[in-house]
Amino acid sequence: MESKDEAHLVEEWYAPLGEALSQGDIVDVVPSGLIDAPLTICQPNNTSEIGKSNYWPYEQLPKHRGVEFIHAKGLVGLGMVIWPDCQIDKLKNQGRPQQDWFVGIAPVHPITRLPLPVRSKVTELNRAQYFPLPPNPPSITELSYVDLRYIWSVRFSLLKARQVALTEVARQALAFHLFWFLTEVRGRQSVPCPHCAGPVDAGAFFQFKDQGEG
Repeated sequence: MESKDEAHLVEEWYAPLGEALSQGDIVDVVPSGLIDAPLTICQPNNTSEIGKSNYWPYEQLPKHRGVEFIHAKGLVGLGMVIWPDCQIDKLKNQGRPQQDWFVGIAPVHPITRLPLPVRSKVTELNRAQYFPLPPNPPSITELSYVDLRYIWSVRFSLLKARQVALTEVARQALAFHLFWFLTEVRGRQSVPCPHCAGPVDAGAFFQFKDQGEG
């Protein structure tokens, strides 16, 4: 049965995709992972044969090159674009070639990966490291979450299978959530006015994109 919190998320969380890549976009076929230790480097033999490469611990590399292929442990699946729109557009606006554009993403996982007592706290926006995502078939088939601990950068050209976007309500919730995760400081929903003691919406203290410059 759908909880009250989950129903609220479903109602206000998703929007149609925009023309350009945007913060909060859910994209498929996105890698997520962790650089392992000890560091392992792959040096292809520069041949046409697939699989003809040498793998070395970094300390034992016979020859260091300008760019190396670094191995990571991870999965391929859904991911969310984390960077704000102004940062996403900056490389394009600077006139850099498209092959140089990149953006920060984080993986999306089914909430069933988490312990049962944690799941309700995630849907209530009560876990800083996890941002909740209600189901949105066919791309998001079950209640899920974004794992903000695994943010890393990928090329724009990899993010072709865009699935769905977030509404402005959800994007603002993501902004507050990222602030909490990155600073360990959590904003209140409202604060008392020092003059009349009436509640003031805490959102009034933040300037979102549609209220000023990007």
